[in-house]
Amino acid sequence: MDRSEALFAKRREVYAAYLLALHGFVTRRDQVSRDRLDLANIEAVIFASDGILQRLFSIQEGLMMGSDFAYSSRSELVSLVAEMRRECFEATEFDEQKLLYLLAIGRDTPLEGTPEAHFEPE
Repeated sequence: MDRSEALFAKRREVYAAYLLALHGFVTRRDQVSRDRLDLANIEAVIFASDGILQRLFSIQEGLMMGSDFAYSSRSELVSLVAEMRRECFEATEFDEQKLLYLLAIGRDTPLEGTPEAHFEPE
C-alpha cells in the first residue's frame, strides 16, 4: 500500500468516526458524546483535507452556539458527506437530497413508518 492509499484508508476511518461521534452528540448531548466528538475533531485536524476542515468548522460553530441541528445544519452535513465521499471514492454521483434522507443525524428514523415519510425530491 503506497502513501496515498494509506491516507485514503485513514481518511475513510476518520470521516466515519466523525459522523458517528456527531450523531452521538446530537442525539445525546452528554459528557461522553461530547468527548467523542472532540476527539473526532482532533483526529480530523490531522487527517482531513482543508475543504473538509472548513465544513467541520461550520458545523462545530453551530454546535458551539447551541444549534439544535436544524435543517440548515443538516444541509451543511449533506455537503460535508458528499465531499467526504468524493475524497474517499474519488467520485460520487449520489444525489445529495437522497443523502439528506439517509442521514439520521439531527433527526430520528421513525420507529414506525408513515406514508408521509416517503422520499420526495425537492
